[in-house]
Order: sequence, then C-alpha cells, then structure tokens
Amino acid sequence: MFVEARETLQSLTASETLFKIESQTIYAGLESQIETSANARLARVRNELDNNSTAIAARTSETLLKLSQDLEKAAREHLQSLLVSMGSQVTKTLEERTAEISREFSVRLEGYTRSYLEFIGKSIAEIPKNSPGPSRE
Repeated sequence: MFVEARETLQSLTASETLFKIESQTIYAGLESQIETSANARLARVRNELDNNSTAIAARTSETLLKLSQDLEKAAREHLQSLLVSMGSQVTKTLEERTAEISREFSVRLEGYTRSYLEFIGKSIAEIPKNSPGPSRE
C-alpha cells in the first residue's frame, strides 16, 4: 500500500508538473491573445477617433467660414444702410443750411436795398435845396 501511495504521489506530482506547464502555456497564449486583441481594438479606436476628429474639424471649419461670410454680409448691409442714412442726413442738413444762408442773404440784401433807397430818397430830397435857383440878390 505504501508503494501504491508512493506511485500515486509520484503520478500526482507528475500530473501537477504537467498541469503547471499546460496552464502556463494556456496562460501565455491567452495573455498574448488578449494583448493582440487589445492592441487591435486600440488601433481601431484610435483610427475612429482620428476620423471623427478630422470630420469634426472639417465641420467646424465649414461652420466658421459660413459664420464669417454671414457676419461680413451683415456688416456690409449695415454699412450700406448707414451710408444711405448718412447721405439723407447730409442732404437734409445741406438743404437746411442752404435755406438759412438764403434767408440771411435775403434779409441783408433787403436791408442794404432799403438803406440804399433811403439814401437815394434823401439825396433826391436835397436836390432842390442844393440846386441854384434864381438869384435872390
């Protein structure tokens, strides 16, 4: 029985060693397979991330370009509207100033004419006084 137990023990020890070797081989294979699979997935995820980043950058660039164009168009329209408004304001101001100058000129011309006519009237009135009449000597 002792011999049988010893043979069984040796057989178990041999099985244990064989089991360890097989386990290590399976473990190494699984580890390699997991590493390969993880690297492949990481490469796919990195590739997808790069593609998504490129697509997002392109869309962002397009959006910014459109926004820039819209802002430029709005600025041009606002500037044109402002220029039209300013032109109308300048025209109105010039018309008002022209009318004011015309009124001032008319008032001054009327004053000058009145003064001149008064001077002529006085001069005509003095003609009989200054004219030589029959001598009263």
